[in-house]
Amino acid sequence: MKLKPVPRANAEASEREAQEKAAADRAAAEKSEAEKQQLRARRLEQFNRVFPTKDTQRGLLVNMGDVLFDTGKSNLRPPAREALAKLSGIVLNYPSLRLVIEGHTDSTGSENSTKSFLSSAPPPAATISSTRASAWI
Repeated sequence: MKLKPVPRANAEASEREAQEKAAADRAAAEKSEAEKQQLRARRLEQFNRVFPTKDTQRGLLVNMGDVLFDTGKSNLRPPAREALAKLSGIVLNYPSLRLVIEGHTDSTGSENSTKSFLSSAPPPAATISSTRASAWI
């Protein structure tokens, strides 16, 4: 005679399996979060070697506060070129890294000369995600 499983035993086994799966899911999520934090810390350290960098709610904030260009010129100064080359070497190691670049120009020149310069060599439209950027043009 074959015994039928007791429904209560099946329910307990199902509950145990669900708890084990939930625990495994939590462990995987914790591991993923820890790896993400380690990667962020590693990038922070790498960026800090090139430019002062802070960890903020928006992400890693790299401050390129030095004057990168001469007034009225568009060519990078040699130290800025070297620092940006180092920064780009780091960025290239993280192909999924999302960058937001913000900046400003000096206060020399007229509004018309700035508009003329921007319209002569505008950045690709796909690279502009800020409504402020379109207001400059």
